[in-house]
Amino acid sequence: NPLPELEPPYVQKPFLGRANDLSKLVQHLSRRRQKEVRLVTLTGPAGVGKSCLAIAAASYLFERRWFSEGCVRVELAGCRTESEALSALSDAVDMELNDINHVTKALRHWKGLLVLDKCDAAYRNNPDLMPTLLSKLLSTQHLQVVCTCQTALKVPGEVTMPVNPLGKKDAARLFRELAIDALP
Repeated sequence: NPLPELEPPYVQKPFLGRANDLSKLVQHLSRRRQKEVRLVTLTGPAGVGKSCLAIAAASYLFERRWFSEGCVRVELAGCRTESEALSALSDAVDMELNDINHVTKALRHWKGLLVLDKCDAAYRNNPDLMPTLLSKLLSTQHLQVVCTCQTALKVPGEVTMPVNPLGKKDAARLFRELAIDALP
């Protein structure tokens, strides 16, 4: 299968040096003929660009109406407990989710993409939280999930995709673009 053609309007600015990673992630999420990938975890060091890559893929697929009910980013940075994670998820999907056991029922027919961003604190402080939450989300019929975390979450069906630091030239170009944007 050829990789999807990626065009600049579907990525955050500046978005440099990640075209191959973006194509690979989009390809994972848009499989239909082969076994569908329901969970992709982007792994790598803090600040490497996992969140930017996940958001770019979600934007690309949303613009192409791949997910009929949209793509939603759930910010989990700082969430250490089940109730904090459920609150963040509730806010993002605009549903009342008070109990982790209600997640499957509430989202069972939702045809969308969830980007669970910055899962590290939740995973470190409560090792059972992310696997439990993800198992509930993946027991729905259509929902797909992209997680960003420094390490794999070790959940059945998880596809891990390492995100490596940019090469020197791309890093220099990104620094230049950010510096130009920051100037008055």
